[in-house]
Order: sequence, then C-alpha cells, then structure tokens
Amino acid sequence: MNRHRTVPALALLLAAPLVAGAQTGQGWANRPSRVLLVIGDQWLDPGSRLIGAPGVRGDADQGPEADLLQLATLLTSWGVPFDIARLDQELLSRYHFLGPDDEPRYGAIVWAADSEAQIRPQELSLVRDAVESHGISLIALSNRIRHPALEEVLGLRYVGYNRSSDDLVVAGEHFITRGLPERLDPDDPPTRHKRRVRVEAPGADTLLRQGDWPQATVRAVAPGTSAIWIGGDHQRMLDYPAARTLLKRALVWAVGFAVYRDWSDRVIMQLDDPGGAQCAWLEHWHYPTLSEEQIVKRLIEPLKEHGALLVVNLNPGFVNDERRRVEPAWTQRFEDAFGTTQDYASTHRGLLAGIEAGVFEIQSHGWTHMQHDLVSEPGPWYGAELDGERAEVGWYREFHDERRDRDVPGAQQLFHMRTSIRWIERQFGVTPLHLRFGGGADSTGYADDTHLLAARAGFGVAHGAWAGPELVIRVPLFLGSADAPAVIDSLPDGHDRGVAREPEAFAKVFAEWEGYRFIGWNEYVAYTHADVAGAATADGLDLVFDYDPHYCRHFGERASSWTLHSADWLRATLGEAPRELETDGRGGVPIRLEEIVELEVPAGTGRHELRLR
Repeated sequence: MNRHRTVPALALLLAAPLVAGAQTGQGWANRPSRVLLVIGDQWLDPGSRLIGAPGVRGDADQGPEADLLQLATLLTSWGVPFDIARLDQELLSRYHFLGPDDEPRYGAIVWAADSEAQIRPQELSLVRDAVESHGISLIALSNRIRHPALEEVLGLRYVGYNRSSDDLVVAGEHFITRGLPERLDPDDPPTRHKRRVRVEAPGADTLLRQGDWPQATVRAVAPGTSAIWIGGDHQRMLDYPAARTLLKRALVWAVGFAVYRDWSDRVIMQLDDPGGAQCAWLEHWHYPTLSEEQIVKRLIEPLKEHGALLVVNLNPGFVNDERRRVEPAWTQRFEDAFGTTQDYASTHRGLLAGIEAGVFEIQSHGWTHMQHDLVSEPGPWYGAELDGERAEVGWYREFHDERRDRDVPGAQQLFHMRTSIRWIERQFGVTPLHLRFGGGADSTGYADDTHLLAARAGFGVAHGAWAGPELVIRVPLFLGSADAPAVIDSLPDGHDRGVAREPEAFAKVFAEWEGYRFIGWNEYVAYTHADVAGAATADGLDLVFDYDPHYCRHFGERASSWTLHSADWLRATLGEAPRELETDGRGGVPIRLEEIVELEVPAGTGRHELRLR
C-alpha cells in the first residue's frame, strides 16, 4: 500500500508546455481524486520519511515544518490520499502532474512551496499549464504565490506579507465558505498579531478578508477546474478549526468531491502498564498488579454499561530479578521485596475477560518497560537496593537510555518491538498496531529514531503519532476535533496504578466525556491507512476502497463509514435525478446525491468498489 509518498525526482527538467489533452467542457471527468502536495524546503528530513523533527517537537506550530506538518496531518487524518513533491530536491516536470498517457494523475495541486526558499530552479509555468490545459485544480496557500505564473493562474497580484491584528472574516457567498462562522479566528484576542498576505484580486472572486485585503479567493478556470488561494499566516492559518474546514471545502470544490472521515465526538481512552515490572521494583511506583476481580468490577462492568472501549497498553515481558532474565509476564506470581503479593496470572485472566466482553483493545507498551542493559555502569540494576539503583527511574525506560542519557541502538529497539508483538499475539491472540513508549521516552537520532523504527516494526501509530511504511508524522495535531479524535488517559492517572489506588475513580470519565463514542487505535489506524481512490464520471462516481489486511484489520469483520461530500457544480452537472449505488458489483440501492452522503463499505479487508450511477 502506498497512500503517501514523495514523487520520484527526475534527472531532466522537461519544461515544454502541457499541450496534450486540452481542457474541454468535461475536463473534470475521470480526473483522480488524489492530491499532490508541493512544498519547498520545509521538510527537515533529507530522506523524506519523518515529518516533525525532534527540534520542532515542542514548538511544532512555529517551526520550519509547521505548514507541512499541519497539511500532512490533515490529509492523513481525513483519509485523503496524497503524494508530496519537494522542490528542494526535485525539478518539476510535466510528469509530476500527468501519467504516460498525458492524463491527469491528480484532481488538485496543493501548493505550499515558497519560490524564494532554498529550492532548485523551477519552471513554474508547468503549474499553470497543468491547470489550464489539463483541468487539474490548484489550491495555493499563504504567501507561497510570489511568481508570475502562479499569480496569473490565480488571478492575483502579490503585494506583501506583514503583521496584522485584523480578524479573518467571510466576505463572499460561495460553496467554499458555506456554513463557516463570520469570523474564522474568534479565539484570538485583539492584540494577537498574525501575518497577513496582501494581494490584489483583479481576476478572482474574494471569499475572505482581513481588513481591506482579500485572504481567500477563487477563480473559475474552466468547467470543474478552479484556482483557489487561501491566505493568512502559513504558520498559524490551520490552527483555527474553521480554517481547516475552509481547506476541506476548497478540496471538495477543486476536485468536485471528497471522501473523508469525520472524527467529531470520538475519543480514545488509554490505560498503561499492566505486565510491567516497575510496580514490583520501583519504590515511588509500587502497587499490587490488578487482580481479575478488580478488572472485572472496576473496568469491565462500567465499560459495558456505557458501551465504551478501553485501550490497554501492556508489557508482555517481565524482568525477573532472581533469574536475571525476561519471562512471560502472565506466569508471574510472587511476593516482592516490599512484601506485596504480585499475581500477574490473575491480571491476565482479567484482561482476557475484557477482550471477550469486547471492551478492551490490547496494544503494546513495549516488551518490558525497562532498559535492555541492566548490568553495565552505573548498574547493575539486578540485586540493587530498593532505595539505591533500583529506585532510579531511568532503568524503567525502554526506548531511550535515560539512566545513561543516550539513545538505545535501533536494532535493539526493533528486537524489543517485534518481540512485544509476537508475545502479545501469543498471549492474547491479537496483533497490536499502536506502540506507546514507556514513560514517553524515545530515541531521536535518525538511525535510532523510535518513531521510524515503530513504523518498520509494523505499528500504524507510534505514541499517538501516525506511522506508515513510507511516512511518519511524529507530532499529533488537532486532537479532539473533527480532524482527529481526542486522546485521553483513563482516570485517575492513566495507569493500572491509579485503578489500584483509587478504584472508584475510573468510572467518572463517562460523565466528563458524555456524548462521545469511545473508540480504539485499531479503528483510527484502519481509516488513516485505507487507500481511497475515486473519480467523477459523466454520469456518476466511481470509488475504490482498498483495505490493507494488516493496518485495516479493524474492518475485517466490521463495516466502515465514510462521508461523501460533493460540490454544487458537480451535482448540478450530474443532475438531480435519483441514482443507484452499486457496492462490490451487487444490487442497486436508490440514493440521491446530496451535498453530504454517508457511505457504508461492507466488512472485509481488500478491495471494495462503490459505483454511483
């Protein structure tokens, strides 16, 4: 599966105009829904694998990758398939936009490349020709339009880029702004300065303004083909939920339709640490592991009552101090050095009961939650005093050696990840798709980067961040909105420790999140790793949903639901007559193509075809 990728660099710049397949009255027909995201020098990873470098992690929305991180996150979380072309490494050619048959490869180009950045010399008239000669719509962002070819196709004249405290307000009636609040940035105080792009719009319709200056425009290039510009501060514009909706609606208008996932009112609740050894050995984190009875009464029963799901991130390997080795956690029953009875076998029975009841989703917290080297200086940890080395929390971090302040070698991390997967499969009969780093500690050197290694191991999410076989997005954004589910810790502290100490606190979460549906990481991974392709035809829509059997295993026995959002111009072109929806070659179900239609795809991984005729 290849939902996200960079477009291969071409050794030769083919700068001839795109004259083949000139735009006709139905140039939009059979145009793919896939999107090409074009960037400049924002991507800090020269290997084009990791978005959200360690240096930007704390200030992701203000770093050099800010808009790339936001755009890649949104397209991924929506389920919109896209490719990335990076102009610091690639020369644009006609075949970035067209196939060998000179037919469009994309329905829209999202342009986020600064022509004045550190990029290779480019012939940007190719973009204009892709739009005007081949019907590929353009969505250009912020101040990344400072080139005559881009200004021409957008119908704009670039003036400047400066600070402003004016509000972003809707200025024109259009499908793209339909339903948006009058102000897109209502939470900004009057003194909060943001950047404003100053343009004149002699050849485009103005949709948003900031003061006297347009901040979103649209130009009709041909039937079904548009050149759209969304201005604002490129580091902050997508912070606003309404601005993200604006971008989504712009994509729908540009292509004619979009199929996406809406995450409103969805929450992922997590509980960490069952199976880990720290509850038996770490002084400040000491407690008896949960019993089967506690799990049933305090977790399973309230989850069943509220129809909710709990993600349990666990460690299948237990560090046995006496034998100086790792053993299966669920075979352990002993009295620890504090005099506390630890019955991991009872914990295991409770976890299995939760799986059987359909209220637990088992994911990986690593193999052991502890360092791989428990012997070297300043160790050994084995046999150490409870208030000595054994009390140093750095020993209880698996994917970064906090005791010695260094990365854990990549091969060692991969061994732990893959062993954790194998042991969980053996002990619980499920394959984990999410890896939660113990203590939140990860290695960040490129060769040892824990997020990249988790993707290699087959996880679809690494510590809440999206991980795919070709692309990893390190920093999770927009949580708790229509664009990404909320992610919360179970009460009282997100760990089995909290349940052991305050057993009645867990159920209080349902009052705090009333009205939300509690989902698991498997569902999120399935939707964001699905490959959704489609095209509008002269008489309807053809959609293909390709569900990878590994990442999309959640759909193996469950139907999936998607939002089909179609533009006014496409519905007007296709007509208002009722249509039939054919699913996987079976039957025709009557359907009316309204602006928003909820589609259901039958259970089962692999390929599904939906045709609207």
